[in-house]
Amino acid sequence: MKYFIIFYYFYALFNISHSAEIQVMTELSTPGSYQNNKGQITGATVEMVRELLRRVNHSGNISIYPWARAYKTLLDQDNIALFETARTKEREKLFKWVGPIKKVSWGFYAIKNKKIHLNSLNEAKEVDLICTYNNDYKSEFLKKHNFENLILPTRPLQCLKMLMLDRVSLITTTDIALSSLAKKAGIEDSELTLVYTIDTYYLYIALSKNVADEKVLMWQQTLDKMKQDGTFEKYYQGIYPSEMIHDINDANKQYFP
Repeated sequence: MKYFIIFYYFYALFNISHSAEIQVMTELSTPGSYQNNKGQITGATVEMVRELLRRVNHSGNISIYPWARAYKTLLDQDNIALFETARTKEREKLFKWVGPIKKVSWGFYAIKNKKIHLNSLNEAKEVDLICTYNNDYKSEFLKKHNFENLILPTRPLQCLKMLMLDRVSLITTTDIALSSLAKKAGIEDSELTLVYTIDTYYLYIALSKNVADEKVLMWQQTLDKMKQDGTFEKYYQGIYPSEMIHDINDANKQYFP
């Protein structure tokens, strides 16, 4: 009887940890994730994920946090989901993955009239300062490649403001974030120019390692079904480039080795 009680206790703990509702987090990233003038969290990606959550009988609650805080929470706590998270080789074994939900190309951007030209990644190490926001995959990449000329704020908009004030020479951003970032800063995206493309990534919903494989599979199958029935494309059409939507709308394509 004693051993049965001990077994039941640990069995109950195991089930609680695996059945607890997942806390879903994102960052401020217009037009995918933002707060409207009523303080409601919305955006193309938020609404798409919210529909996914509805279909898997999740409450659909989504919170916005600064990226560094959200990413640390994902690393340190159980039952967390964070989007949009770049699926990189370095992160592959840290989390479980559902997606992809976006594809982005990223690189160094400068003010166009500065006429900065780069022919290699190493040449960027020679510019005065580069702004890239902290704990993002872009800053992780640059630190891994021994960049020492980095400024690391917590939000990408801070980088663009520093660029316009001539406090940094380059910023990192993605092709799909450029227009909305420029709009927030009150400038035209035509004032900026891509001086070097670094890489292309697929973005996913990343989940804590403790989340049961069965639940991850259910989320993935639900997303695949949304791609097949046209729901996924409906949320993105007219907001993100058609080429990107079509590329990630194939539920049968293998996106990551």
